[in-house]
Amino acid sequence: MKKMLCEVDLVIMPSRAEGFGLVALEALSAGLPVLVGKNSGFAQAITDLPYSKSCIVDSEELEKWATAITTVQQEYSEYLQKIKDLREAYGKKYSWEEQCEALVDKMREKLKDRKCSSASPAGNAGAVLKRERRN
Repeated sequence: MKKMLCEVDLVIMPSRAEGFGLVALEALSAGLPVLVGKNSGFAQAITDLPYSKSCIVDSEELEKWATAITTVQQEYSEYLQKIKDLREAYGKKYSWEEQCEALVDKMREKLKDRKCSSASPAGNAGAVLKRERRN
């Protein structure tokens, strides 16, 4: 994969739906401009990051994709800088430290909620009944 990424100038993933899109992340990591469909997991992961709009094609129309590809080609040096900035922002948002802190915070929140609901026996029974109904 590394060799292939060294031989291309742009990675295009026009998927109508994509679980995540690891290839897009690999391209970003390699500093390559990337274009992905709006329904990919990668698009969702970068939506709130700087320059993400320049990587996400919000259409299934071939003309829109062709325009996006042409734009990258015409503004290639600017896109390389955008990708560099996007990669840095992605690295900060999805760093191990940030993700672990978010996970620990969410676990604390759930434990706090659980302690509050276990204060009364009825609170616990209600939680058990709700879980059984979902199955």
